Amino acid sequence: MENTLQSSKDRLFIKLNSFVVAMMISAQTITGTIGRIPAFKNFQNNFIILVIALVIIFAEIIYYKKVTIELPVMFFLSFVTLWYLYSLIFHGDNCELDVIQFIFYAIIPIYVISKKLDGELVLRYILYLSLITLPIINSFFVLQYEKYNQAYMGNIYAILSPVIVAMIHFKLYRKQSNFLIKLTYIYNLYILVQIVLFANRGAVLCLACCAIVLVINAYDDDKRKKLSAIKLSLIIICSAVGILIIIFALPLLHSLADLCNSMFNNVPSFISKMIKYLELGDVSDGRTTIDAFTWTAIANNPILGYGIETFSKVTGELANRSWPYPHQYIYQYLFEGGIVFGLIPIYSSLSLTAKVVCTRIKDKSEFALCCMLVCVTLPKLLISTEPWATTSIWMLITYSLIYICKTNSVFISLTQSIRSRRK
Repeated sequence: MENTLQSSKDRLFIKLNSFVVAMMISAQTITGTIGRIPAFKNFQNNFIILVIALVIIFAEIIYYKKVTIELPVMFFLSFVTLWYLYSLIFHGDNCELDVIQFIFYAIIPIYVISKKLDGELVLRYILYLSLITLPIINSFFVLQYEKYNQAYMGNIYAILSPVIVAMIHFKLYRKQSNFLIKLTYIYNLYILVQIVLFANRGAVLCLACCAIVLVINAYDDDKRKKLSAIKLSLIIICSAVGILIIIFALPLLHSLADLCNSMFNNVPSFISKMIKYLELGDVSDGRTTIDAFTWTAIANNPILGYGIETFSKVTGELANRSWPYPHQYIYQYLFEGGIVFGLIPIYSSLSLTAKVVCTRIKDKSEFALCCMLVCVTLPKLLISTEPWATTSIWMLITYSLIYICKTNSVFISLTQSIRSRRK
């Protein structure tokens, strides 16, 4: 009886931990929705998520009467905290990340992703949370640039993650889905269509990357399926077509725009923007200037960097022009942390991404979680978005470190040795 009760409590905390992870990944969706409610318009929306997360974390600590943190997680928590302290001590005048933001966007995500989770349950909770946008969904597609039929980038990214999660869950778990989950599929399909019509190029790229990863990876029940020769051939053909599209992009995009205009009386925003930038001869939308400055700055201070969240003020001082962030998370980590602080996050994030893309993860539940972390995070951070305002990048890095440690014989031996000493 006691073992049954203990098992029941363990399952409860797995569900609660999975909910906290889902809530942190859906943070933009939740805050974007709450911010549209008049009564909460001026409220610090992240505070609600922070309180719920802390209540669940402390409830688990009180129940088990201990804090259990795996070795790689303890290392990374210490590492990131040291990085932040270094930034405050040596670059405090330029550092724009306050302590509450640091805890919310980095410390809590690092901690909660290390707890016992159910990958499918995390996806399911994110899909349930996506339904809170239903009464106000059209407000997310208010146009910022009417000429290009483009909605506000922040609004699109706020509702993008649930759509990506819906794609992953549909591919892996649609046979086990209940009626409500099927409704979330339909709802997020509607949002997907709206995103394709009104979103910036980055959001469409995120969807495309997720679709490619899901085509490459397949599971039969809980077992990984080998990539068939037919599917491999199809991927090669699509890649070749993609290269041709890039080479002959402008005439093809003009034809596609004419087709969309004649059929739907509407040209998707990302097509209009691509045509514009191709005709101007700069598809980067001015990012080459930011890249040039960032690389020069990194070369001038390559060891420890300029500190966390200092890019805006440093660019104002050195370039007489202030950019909010480098629009590329690898550049940003190297700029902020140099070799000492930047390489571990970069290597860890790319390591797990390679495992997801190259079909190295055998367990379906684990793949679902890793695929979600990669697809909702890396594509947008490689071309836009701020890593210190993205909870999922810290989960991605942490989970990668955990995965490396539990699959590497040296780390396994070290962990076993530490545990035996504690006993």
